[in-house]
Amino acid sequence: MQTTTSNGNNYDWTDQPRPKVTLVGVDGNAFSLMGAASHEMKQAGCSEEHVAHVMKEAMSGDYGALIRTLTHYCEVS
Repeated sequence: MQTTTSNGNNYDWTDQPRPKVTLVGVDGNAFSLMGAASHEMKQAGCSEEHVAHVMKEAMSGDYGALIRTLTHYCEVS
């Protein structure tokens, strides 16, 4: 059940899709990765609130936390 954040806090996102995001070939810059993920999340039908939550969580730590967050909420390849 999708009810936690990537760092273990409670967050119910069971009503949101888990989109496929291809990061291979995307510039490894954190903002490029977040832009690609944000775009795919919106295309998959995620709410603006959910996308904002994920982006805020992704920016709350270092580069490793960014990757963990994106892989938690998206199917990343």
